Amino acid sequence: MLESRKYLERAAYLGFAAAQCKLGHAYEYAVPPFGFDPLVSVQYYSLASQAGEVEADMALSKWFLCGAPGEGGFDRDEALAVVFAEKAARRGFPSAEFAMGYYSEVGVGGVTPNINAARKWYQKAARGGNEDAKGRLRELEGGGGKMIDRKEHEGLAEDKLVRKRTQARERAQASGAGVGGAGGSKYAPVASAPPPRTKTPVAQSGNTLAVPQPQPQPQQQQPLAGSTSASTATTTSTSTSAPASAPAPAPAPAATLAPIRPTQAAAMGLARAASKSQNTGGYKLRKDRPGAGGKGGGGGTPGASPKPGGNAPLPNTNANAIVYPAQPSKGPATFQEMGFHSQKLDEKDCIIM
Repeated sequence: MLESRKYLERAAYLGFAAAQCKLGHAYEYAVPPFGFDPLVSVQYYSLASQAGEVEADMALSKWFLCGAPGEGGFDRDEALAVVFAEKAARRGFPSAEFAMGYYSEVGVGGVTPNINAARKWYQKAARGGNEDAKGRLRELEGGGGKMIDRKEHEGLAEDKLVRKRTQARERAQASGAGVGGAGGSKYAPVASAPPPRTKTPVAQSGNTLAVPQPQPQPQQQQPLAGSTSASTATTTSTSTSAPASAPAPAPAPAATLAPIRPTQAAAMGLARAASKSQNTGGYKLRKDRPGAGGKGGGGGTPGASPKPGGNAPLPNTNANAIVYPAQPSKGPATFQEMGFHSQKLDEKDCIIM
């Protein structure tokens, strides 16, 4: 499981939206070896949403429908729940179309319950194969059009969403996997203060490209639990000067790719940015009518991943802030832009190497 987690987090760090969505689900339901962390779950879902994953949109809608009460959580935001559901529904995602019908029927997000709008969304979801929508249409036709009231909605949300997350929290506490980032996890301990970041040149060795290892730091590095690799050994000695002809780089400690745990404000800000994102993951939206977009109930296109490094969490080095790598700026395109200016040389100035 630790090996699987390592590759999954690397894929998410490099911007693969499907991996980001899977990590959001893992932190939401405490899938071993992950702990339960609502803010980190929202963080990963938001990144996947920005990359065009409709399943991430629907997951965020469910998060904000109920919120995550308690320490390390956040309050419900029904208006944001509707925004994410509509974002996915207008791309033809049947589960989101059913959610929009349900929200219209109950009046989620401060809107007046509208049975006609609910039926239209249910019909779209039913055409896409959503069984819940088909069942709800049958109930509306056979029950005289009785709508779900607010009290009934609260009970359904408790049974289908809140209870599952409560069980995930209890399971994470019992297993020691960590809850809400408090004290880290036995699977991926939270590192202490990060070592200073220095620019190290890349050295060429033979026919392979060798990257020099960083010098050992005086502080103690925490390795990943369960790892027996020699590269995870603790280093406590201070760096000393070595002869230039025979450098002896120390082995680099293994670093976890777990995300920096965001603050509540940072996670909510990222979610709101995702709600405004128009990235469709390969789908083309038509604005002339509602419900247009992708066909069927498939999620985001796995191949439609963003560029490596885009908006991905940095490795876990600071538990109090969230940091994103800066987007690389466009570099020079010509030698002149690089600062190299050509000039004519005499024959006597030429040297044959």
